[in-house]
Amino acid sequence: IFNALPLVFLGISGLFWSTYLRVYPIAGNLKHNFTATVTVCLFLIYPTILKQDFATLSCRALDDGNSYLDGDLSQSCWTKEHSFWVFALAVPSLIIYVIFLPVSIFNHLRRNVNTLSSIEIKIPFGFLYSGFKSEFYYWEGI
Repeated sequence: IFNALPLVFLGISGLFWSTYLRVYPIAGNLKHNFTATVTVCLFLIYPTILKQDFATLSCRALDDGNSYLDGDLSQSCWTKEHSFWVFALAVPSLIIYVIFLPVSIFNHLRRNVNTLSSIEIKIPFGFLYSGFKSEFYYWEGI
């Protein structure tokens, strides 16, 4: 269920910022505000999503010779149902959150390394690198 939260954040953030900026048009740029909100929400939910995905893969062998899900010992591991959830949800989610998301953010920051102090980059991504020396802007992604 946590894997769907980023989509919920996208929808709520888009609705909020488009409505807010219609009421207060001088308040900022929709793209910057939306990107900043989604980036912060992803950053906050990231550990929970990964924990849930890895829990789906975490099995424990018991004395009866079978392996069971660590979080729910009533669920056998690598049954048809478990394999479905692993390959339909956990593996794609891990690919997105462990590989794609950090690499995408790193590439975006690297492409804009000379303009990291500009408002267009600092608003949505500044919290990821502002605590580091400028040559270590990528460190949060590691």
